[in-house]
Amino acid sequence: MKNLFLFIFIITFLGNCTKEIISSKDTSEFSFTVSYFNYNNHTNKIFFYTEIEKITNVSFIDSVWVLLYNEDGDEINSSELNPEYPDSNFNSMISIFSSIITLNNIEPDVYFAAFNMKDQLGNHFDSKSERKYLTTYTEPIKPEIIGYSILETFVLHPTEWTILPIELHVFDENGLGDINKVEYKVMSIFEECTEDNNGDGVITSPVADENYTNYNNDNWLLSHEGNFGPNNTFIYNVGIPMRPFNGLALRDDDGNIILGTIDKDCGGTGDVFFMFQVTDRSGLTDVIEDIHIEIIKP
Repeated sequence: MKNLFLFIFIITFLGNCTKEIISSKDTSEFSFTVSYFNYNNHTNKIFFYTEIEKITNVSFIDSVWVLLYNEDGDEINSSELNPEYPDSNFNSMISIFSSIITLNNIEPDVYFAAFNMKDQLGNHFDSKSERKYLTTYTEPIKPEIIGYSILETFVLHPTEWTILPIELHVFDENGLGDINKVEYKVMSIFEECTEDNNGDGVITSPVADENYTNYNNDNWLLSHEGNFGPNNTFIYNVGIPMRPFNGLALRDDDGNIILGTIDKDCGGTGDVFFMFQVTDRSGLTDVIEDIHIEIIKP
């Protein structure tokens, strides 16, 4: 009887373990690592591209397709994506899919693509691309600066560097890709420094600018981060580092000067005038200037 009881216990225990293993269920996992599209307004062709990483080996990709939407969320087109290198064993955890379609008479607007995937288990995965302004215009058209956002006054911090934010709205009928650069220059008329904060024995004040300048910096540029404004304008931003009122250079956590700056006797206070210029790839430009801001002491 004792042996029979032991036998029944073992069978029951093993049966429970087997049941537990069977009841456990792995799920298919995939990840879109790259998803984008490009439009050629000379050929009216749109190229869709995505890379999908297989996280587990439980299931495989069944189908991949893409939907193109305009800014209002209306579906413009859909297309099945075809696998690239389907017979290749190179980096088999990454699958590449692409497609090229032709869209004639596409309306100038902001568009985005929604990439979709279904695996063999019926699970769905999706990824949205960045938004892009698409246009059919091919003849060079001058870009325009539509508007800007900048503070009228900016207060320097007594001892710490701060950021002056600037936003510029730009438009180009030839599309965002036609914009070559958006830059800014300044003309400063600063007040005199009153203390020898850098300890060199001399109080040195900023010299007023006679013309707009970037002080030979080729990185005084505004950047587009994928945002669009009213009427599909392209939003460009920049954050300008502002020296504190005590004139100290920017330092790291160990107190070492960084960014090649030096200590000065004061941070600049007074009047600053900005000039913004947008240049397209045909060399056409638009300029606005005399954008005034007053820099004041704490």
